[in-house]
Amino acid sequence: LESHLDFTPEGYATFLENLYGVNPGDVLKIYVTDSNYVADFLFPEVLEVLTTLKKEGYSIGIFSAAMPGPQILKIEKTGVYDLVDKHLIIIDPRKLGIDALSQLPDGVMIVDDDFEVVSRLNKYSPRFTPVWCNRKSGEVNSVICTVHNLRELLHKL
Repeated sequence: LESHLDFTPEGYATFLENLYGVNPGDVLKIYVTDSNYVADFLFPEVLEVLTTLKKEGYSIGIFSAAMPGPQILKIEKTGVYDLVDKHLIIIDPRKLGIDALSQLPDGVMIVDDDFEVVSRLNKYSPRFTPVWCNRKSGEVNSVICTVHNLRELLHKL
């Protein structure tokens, strides 16, 4: 793979079949029925914060750099899918490309833990409002809104 963005469960299952002779259908069955999705893919406060924002009337979307199939599966398995507006789910391995960015409505707030992503999105301000969720350090950026936990968003809206 050139990048983690090129990963697909089907490709991985085929890889394991070729390497170990395992049944790719069995690998995919494990992949789609694993019950540890919340623990593996979400920070602890995500469902709580999204539920609160939804109750307060905010439109919630997903803007993700991933392969659509596996990402939708994660979103469904974690319970996030029920909390977001389906028309605001934008999943594109090249999310900072013009095709993906053009799908975003004006005025959206985009929360991302990758400083490079929010820095690039900040160039489109005021069309987008990027928020850096810096979970790695106490650093706060002087230009880009910074939170260290998604609960902090509830006090910034």
